[in-house]
Amino acid sequence: MIDIKYPIVSQIEEIVKDIPGWSPVDQLYTLFAMGYLTSDLEGDIVEIGSWCGISASVLGTVARLIGNTKVYCIDLFPEKTDWKQNQDGTYSMSVTIENETYVGYDQQTVWKEPFERDIAPIYEKYQGILEIFTESIAKKQLQSLVIPYKKFS
Repeated sequence: MIDIKYPIVSQIEEIVKDIPGWSPVDQLYTLFAMGYLTSDLEGDIVEIGSWCGISASVLGTVARLIGNTKVYCIDLFPEKTDWKQNQDGTYSMSVTIENETYVGYDQQTVWKEPFERDIAPIYEKYQGILEIFTESIAKKQLQSLVIPYKKFS
């Protein structure tokens, strides 16, 4: 829970410190501020592209603060078996949802070094990104506010 006696940026860093991902804290602070400063508007929050839940945790924290708001997170949430190494050594993914196949990183592939450093280690403990997303959201006690959808946006 956010405490107004302490710097919000420091609290955001604490919220996301154990979640894998690449969102810089300044962008997370901006998400927090945008969500909080527009709390007088009706409606819920929709996040397209959620990965492991860093930004979803921040948006969920906003939803908890303002009340009567949910965060709907839409992502392909790829599983370990969805990734393949291309002939040039880079990586792409292909996710099938309800008999539809969606390809990611096919035009702009993930280089081998960043894949092995940042993505592959996630799959050493988890079979899929939805699994770590769900765990991350539960650790923050946001599961009633942050709802994932394994879908194509």
